[in-house]
Amino acid sequence: MSDSDAPASSTQMNNRVFWVVAILLVLGLIWVFVTRDSEQEANEQAVGEATYQIAEGKAFSLEQVAEVPQATRMVFTPNRETLLVSSLTGEVHAFQRTDEGLTKQATPFVSLSETIPGFPPEESGLTSVVLGVDFEQSGDVFLLYQAREGEGDEAPFKNRIARVTFATTESGDVVGENLTQIFEANVDGQPSHQIQGGVGVLVRNEPHLLFNIGEGFEGERAQNALEEAGKVLLIQRDGSEPLGIRPWRQSPVVQAVGLRNAYAIAQNPYDPEGRFLIGDTGTSANDRLLYAKVHDSTGLRHDPLNLAWDGSEESLLASVVDGKSAGTPEVVLHRWDPTETATDIAFYPGGVAGLPVSDETESLAVLTMFGKTGQTGELPGRTVQLARLSHEAGQQPAVTFETLVERSGRGRDEVGHPVALAVDSETGDIYFSDIMEGRIYKVSPTN
Repeated sequence: MSDSDAPASSTQMNNRVFWVVAILLVLGLIWVFVTRDSEQEANEQAVGEATYQIAEGKAFSLEQVAEVPQATRMVFTPNRETLLVSSLTGEVHAFQRTDEGLTKQATPFVSLSETIPGFPPEESGLTSVVLGVDFEQSGDVFLLYQAREGEGDEAPFKNRIARVTFATTESGDVVGENLTQIFEANVDGQPSHQIQGGVGVLVRNEPHLLFNIGEGFEGERAQNALEEAGKVLLIQRDGSEPLGIRPWRQSPVVQAVGLRNAYAIAQNPYDPEGRFLIGDTGTSANDRLLYAKVHDSTGLRHDPLNLAWDGSEESLLASVVDGKSAGTPEVVLHRWDPTETATDIAFYPGGVAGLPVSDETESLAVLTMFGKTGQTGELPGRTVQLARLSHEAGQQPAVTFETLVERSGRGRDEVGHPVALAVDSETGDIYFSDIMEGRIYKVSPTN
């Protein structure tokens, strides 16, 4: 090889190396992009496969709209501009209506510092957020919760209620001001059988709060009117005793005894008698749907209402009569066997998706059915049910159910439990939360 050939051979070798490296780089980039796109497609497919679906034949659509850990209750303000969502861990989150829909506020509406971590390990904490019956004048928002009195696992649970005032800051955020504890039950609480749902009501034209406290472990306490557990209770907005004559004069706050574990309570706005629908959970069977005039707004009727629970399975099968309602009807409209656990109830206006309009003789309600804790597969529960409730004056009320939302194929194999409900009365949209998934879903009528 001559001296003049040497540089040429070196150049050729360098060119070959360059092209080999270039080809390898191109192949590598192609592999990276293909892999990334495949992973992204797989992730999008996994996210897009919802754990809930609309039941066959129902003219509704479903979408996930937000994430809130351990959401326990949801309520719209009367102007529909704000949705408040309570979390078991002690926060109330606010969603404000914008052109893009409901947008979660960056900071909580209010936070409780004394509650406990939530579920798991315990089912105790902030279980409800309730608007005062005169919210548009007073701004009252009530927080129903259970907390430990002191530190450590041996500290007793206490069922409490706090009140805050709804306010708007200069930045447009909504906040709960003037946090004040107004109630503590006179007996220790039990985890999971605790203070739960509530409703703002008027008594003699003054604002009151009606609410449930369960008692599933010591059933005999549910029959003792002096112990504030296993009862439907009534207080004024400041926590004082209710106005009017009451069924148990030695314990005026008690409106009904014999409740086991009633997470859900809602007043029927379409019923001229103003009766309440209550979901009371049984043991492993005999959940009950109760419909009764739990309190009298005039404060003049004081017929005692005993919902029968005394710690025995037989008591959950007993007949219960409503002495305050015309015709003294049977209170227990339905029993679920095995247990499904109605965790929230919201009355529905109807008039959409082929449904009738709710009126004074027949109304619609939506119920979330929790199911058995931790269950997967084809077991009962884990649905959103549509109830058709007949309540003509002087007649025996009756109820039928149809499934509106159910777990999807993927969802049946995963843990999930629907809990909170809210209804947009103008659009017919239904919002519900899954406490295990930490998601909020919107169910919208399609016609």
